Amino acid sequence: MKYSGFAAPIFIIIYALIIALVLMATFNFGMQAEVAFSRALAIVIYAWLPGIVSSILAIVSLLVGNPDNFHFENPVATNAAYFLDPATTSKFVYVLLQSFDVIGLWIVVLMGIGFAVNAKKKISIGTGIMVVGCWYFLIKLLGAVWAGMRG
Repeated sequence: MKYSGFAAPIFIIIYALIIALVLMATFNFGMQAEVAFSRALAIVIYAWLPGIVSSILAIVSLLVGNPDNFHFENPVATNAAYFLDPATTSKFVYVLLQSFDVIGLWIVVLMGIGFAVNAKKKISIGTGIMVVGCWYFLIKLLGAVWAGMRG
């Protein structure tokens, strides 16, 4: 566990590179948006800034609340899964409800706005949000199916 803390920034950068590449390819090949990779990476990194709010809320809930009730996978009540018992709830339902997170949806909206505004071809903000949202919910649905299959 102590080494994973040191390796986390490397994995975050790799994850950001993959997301930027997929979204850039989607917007460039699917909509002829002509967004450069460096700009796509900047959009992804800046859109992740609301994650700091989630981290601060998690730290506050850990310091103020009962540490025994703290769940590392779902530390803050920003989604419906927080109010369910992870031991008795279906893993598929639990992970799927975690997807409808306020902070996660905020990030999706920021990415959609970023790609829509930075596209050389005129793309509506709603279309940008929809494209990023489709990728987001596809990945979350696959994660929920995977969690349901593991039991």
